[in-house]
Formats: sequence, C-alpha cells, structure tokens
Amino acid sequence: MLVVLNGPQIGHRLALDETAIEIGRDPSCDLPLRDPGIAWRHARIEPGPDGWSVVDLGQHGVEVDGMRVAKLLLSAADRIQIGATVLRFELHGAVEQAFDAAVEERLWRDDLTGLMSRRKLELEVGARLDAARANAGPAIGLAVIDLDRLKQINDLHGHLVGARVITEVGRVIGATVVSPAFACRLGGDEFAVALPGADLPAIEALAQRVLDAIAAMRVMHLGERLGVGASAGVALGPAQGDEVFTLLRAADEALFRAKNQGRGVVRT
Repeated sequence: MLVVLNGPQIGHRLALDETAIEIGRDPSCDLPLRDPGIAWRHARIEPGPDGWSVVDLGQHGVEVDGMRVAKLLLSAADRIQIGATVLRFELHGAVEQAFDAAVEERLWRDDLTGLMSRRKLELEVGARLDAARANAGPAIGLAVIDLDRLKQINDLHGHLVGARVITEVGRVIGATVVSPAFACRLGGDEFAVALPGADLPAIEALAQRVLDAIAAMRVMHLGERLGVGASAGVALGPAQGDEVFTLLRAADEALFRAKNQGRGVVRT
C-alpha cells in the first residue's frame, strides 16, 4: 500500500498488486499527483523476488527516508519523497485493508448523494487542465447544475424532504453520467459534471440530458409528486478557464444567465 502523507491528495491510498505502478503528474499514471515539482512520469514502484522497489524514471529526484536513490528495495514504513510529496510504503492485512476502503470512501464520496466529492472533482479536473496546458491535450467540458425549486420544497415540506430530493437527484445524475464523464455534488443543491475530451456541443448535450433526467424524476411526498427542475451553465477548459477555479467561475456565470433566462435551460 502507498499512502499520500501531504499535499492536495493527502490520505489517498493506492493498493499494490502484482504489477508495477507509475507515479507522476500525467493523469494516466497509476498514481497521478498534482505537485509542480514532480515530473510528468517521475517514478515507478515495481515488484520483484525480494519485495517492492522504488525506481527513479529519469534522474528526477527520489528520496527514501532522506536518502536520494536511483532504485531501492522498500521496507515497511519507508517514506518516499518525490517533489514536495511524501508517500509511505505500508504492509496491510485484511483489517487495515477494510479501514483503507472506508477512508477512501469518506475522502472521495459525498455522503448525501454518493457522487464524487467536490475535492475529488477539483483534483480530477485540475489534472486534466494540467495535461491540456502541458501537451496541448484535449479540452475538458464542465457543467454546473443548480436545482430550481428546492427552496419552495424546503419551505413547504421541511429540510428533511429537501435532503431526500437532493439524494434522489444525485442518484439520477449518477445514473445519467457515464464514463469518461464524472459528476460531483459541489454543495447544497449544486452539482457539477465534467466531460474529458469534450467540445462545447458535447458538454452542452450532456448537461441537457442531466436536466431532462431531473425533470422526469418522480419524488413523492404524502401522495404528491414534488416538482423538481434544474438549470445548467457550461464552460470549456482550458479555453474559458485554465485553472479549476476559473473554469468553475466561467460555468457558474453561465448558470447565472440560465437562471435569469427562464430556468430549466443550459447556457454557455
């Protein structure tokens, strides 16, 4: 097991099997890390007859417990530093593995909806923006989606019913958004959907499918169907935002236009 001890991905755990894994800023690495001091493909952790070794993939700089190495057989609790990121190599039995799975779930999943957490989405989108800037790689589309009538539901039926609506919306979004797209709950009744390799029409179309699915929901309370709708704003990175914050802001500004132009629509 590798455990990230610091930085944006603190707490992340990666289980090692019988194959080598690569670490770097490239989103396609087995362990991608958002650390500007790390090379695109920086290091490899590989199995051998005597155990696991860490390998520097190009004199980028790998330290184990403060000692710079080109290749070294790892022992339990060794600390591996690449760039500013510190990883710990650990050996876990069944109980620890169950704990690891629980920690990962709490770190990267939203409790109410089961969607990706905001923190996880920001890391995933950020890594793809890094790749687009570094290699003129494919763009990523981002949609920010906000429910239209949740305040009325909260006022009429209470916040517990409103929370159930948010849970159901999360389930519907999760069923509508399929890989390579991914979705998260940003907070409150606001969600985000990202589509790697998209152009503007593709992310608009995905956002519209999500709005249609939300509008078709049947959330019942005391025999009454609760009317739920949503609006969406979309933006394309890195053209309209080359950092996570600026891309989210561009999509949020588009969402503001959608709210002011009748709701239930997608705007860019």
